[in-house]
Amino acid sequence: LSEKMRDQKIFLLENLDIHEPKTKEMKKLFAKLPCQGGKTLVAYDDRNPNLIQAVKNIKAVRAIGLNSLNVLDILGYEYFVTTPEGLKKISQIYKKLNIVKSTL
Repeated sequence: LSEKMRDQKIFLLENLDIHEPKTKEMKKLFAKLPCQGGKTLVAYDDRNPNLIQAVKNIKAVRAIGLNSLNVLDILGYEYFVTTPEGLKKISQIYKKLNIVKSTL
């Protein structure tokens, strides 16, 4: 994540609330971001079926829950989209993993 942050390939959105599962609406959102054409991973905190459905038909975009996120997911995509709360949660998850690893 540090490398993606340095390369300006992480985008923090105020929220990922999608009211309707419309691919067209997600395409409009992505058109505003400089990640067009690149593989993009969207990480959401709470189960969000509308978001999942809205990105399903967009090539090179995948939505994944923060609890399911792993390092290979992050590395496998050029761009990373989440919320500020999502980034905090990722940080907390990996801090816990680091603590467990260091006590073994």
